Amino acid sequence: KVVKRSEALLTFATQLANHVGDALLFHYLQRDVAQQVALARDVELTATIQASLLPPPTLQHFGALQTCGVWQPASACGGDFWTVKPLGDRTLLVVGDVSGHGIAPAMVTAAVAGACAAMAAVHGPQLQVGAFVAELDTVVRRAGGGQLHMTCFAAVIDGTELEYVNAGHTAPYVTTTLATGRDLAALVGRGNPLGLGTAGSWKVQRRTVA
Repeated sequence: KVVKRSEALLTFATQLANHVGDALLFHYLQRDVAQQVALARDVELTATIQASLLPPPTLQHFGALQTCGVWQPASACGGDFWTVKPLGDRTLLVVGDVSGHGIAPAMVTAAVAGACAAMAAVHGPQLQVGAFVAELDTVVRRAGGGQLHMTCFAAVIDGTELEYVNAGHTAPYVTTTLATGRDLAALVGRGNPLGLGTAGSWKVQRRTVA
């Protein structure tokens, strides 16, 4: 009888342990799902905020200059960024890409967007593209905690004169309509990405455009 009772108790304990294990597993799954839902909400909200920091996808006028751009990130939110700001009779154009994907790069782009707006407002017609990029380098280094960097193309457009700095970004192109067809010219520039603490590694380039 003692042996049978021991076997019954062992069976009961085993079944109880299995039920407890199933309950714990269900609890952990519920917790993981809740965390994933919360993270998805955070990413969605971050993407919405990030999109609101960019120029609208419509034609904008800056004196004789017209601009229009489209932003299509590779993931829900990330480090892709562009902006255009008036500088009196001149115009500032910035295109950048913070390394990585997710909320952290999006936060750095938010800091960069704020810095671009602040410097354009403070310096206005006196803004110089070389000093501007040096300031952005500090912003990216601080906002990214030294862990993230941003490739960047920044240009100040003054009529047909273009001053620009390329900090490790893919070279943009100037397209010109000629009698013989359409001409493409790359705005090539050398320089390290921003946020690496290598200020002065980039060079201000100048070009006359149509």
